[in-house]
Amino acid sequence: MRGNSEGMPELVKAIAESDTFFGIVRCRDEAGVRTYRIGLRENEFKGWRKVMTTRPYDPLNVNPRRYFFAGAGRRGDRKCYGRIRIE
Repeated sequence: MRGNSEGMPELVKAIAESDTFFGIVRCRDEAGVRTYRIGLRENEFKGWRKVMTTRPYDPLNVNPRRYFFAGAGRRGDRKCYGRIRIE
């Protein structure tokens, strides 16, 4: 495995409360650990849920996984994308 997840924001969970959607993100820095609750659109919420149920190595393995935001970008056709690191 290349590199490590140090300094990357961790995607903790996605929450749906009635018609409102949130993502919980944990960040570590020199000041300590902070947790943020950010608003999501419904399609973003569905994307987070899809990512957080991905089990790429062994679908039958029930060991805990951690999901980290590893950067984002924009393609020439103006669509944005994000990279997720799964450990």
